[in-house]
Amino acid sequence: MAQLKKTDRKEIEYYLNRGYKKSNIGELIGRNKSVVTEEIKRNAVNGVYDAEKAHMKAYQRRYWVEKEPQKIRNHSELVSYIESKLKQRHPWSPETIAECWNKYEAPNAGYRISSPTIYTYLYEQRQSLCKYLCHKRYKKKKQKKKTKRTMIPNRTCITERPEVIEERKRIGDWEGDTIVSVKDDKTALLVLHDRASRYICVSKTMDITKQRIITKVRMLLNDKTKHSLTLDNGIEFKGHERFGVDTFFCHPYSSWEKGAVEYSNRLLRRHFPKKTRLENISPKELSLVVDAINHTPRKCLNWYTPHQIFFSNS
Repeated sequence: MAQLKKTDRKEIEYYLNRGYKKSNIGELIGRNKSVVTEEIKRNAVNGVYDAEKAHMKAYQRRYWVEKEPQKIRNHSELVSYIESKLKQRHPWSPETIAECWNKYEAPNAGYRISSPTIYTYLYEQRQSLCKYLCHKRYKKKKQKKKTKRTMIPNRTCITERPEVIEERKRIGDWEGDTIVSVKDDKTALLVLHDRASRYICVSKTMDITKQRIITKVRMLLNDKTKHSLTLDNGIEFKGHERFGVDTFFCHPYSSWEKGAVEYSNRLLRRHFPKKTRLENISPKELSLVVDAINHTPRKCLNWYTPHQIFFSNS
């Protein structure tokens, strides 16, 4: 929100008391209507806008935004906690760090923390740790011209998927995808993601031929609860009728319809970036990464881990 001066707030109070609409107040003080609306919403006290009190609230908010990162630096235990969670095999996000600290450590430590404070602390005081953050900016890719794809025979569209799958309440409704390597490396990762628990199973495959994928899917789901499997239209899934589970397919070029496994792919890509030769990844290394992801608390799971939810409900 644009910063308002004390004189601006006095004008807002003056015009409000005389019944002016917020859009008109914005025009009179040279601000957008949304700025006036947000100012009243954030800084009114008990539903009454007072310029003096509003200015003090805004000042205190800015003051603590600047001072809060000091709260971290002054507590060595919290500094160590943040650093350890960022530097582990699968780095936690600041939001996960904050929520788990508040849930498990704060009762004994006697103080809580917020994710914006952690971000500010990292950006301003510990930039060397920013490389462990999940989201980074990349140049926008040029859109490639879409080519006509071979349709998979006897496919069932996602629109025919039972409503119970959409609810994410039962274990065993899976989404699947493959992560491929560089052009001269035929190795791929087959990723299966349980929609309810966010638990993932991953297997390295030497190629993505029909028979190989059939074998890998059946192997990953062999000892697990399975009700359904949702896939995109990759030709590697043309053997879906032999997977041993009801299979549904997204609309062409609509991989977002299986967004859960797409998110899991992004987590895996943090450890195995594009152009990584997947053939060089050892089974032990892959297992450690998958295990770390499955043991990372998730906001959508009320800060439980996918492993906890999957095995407590299977």
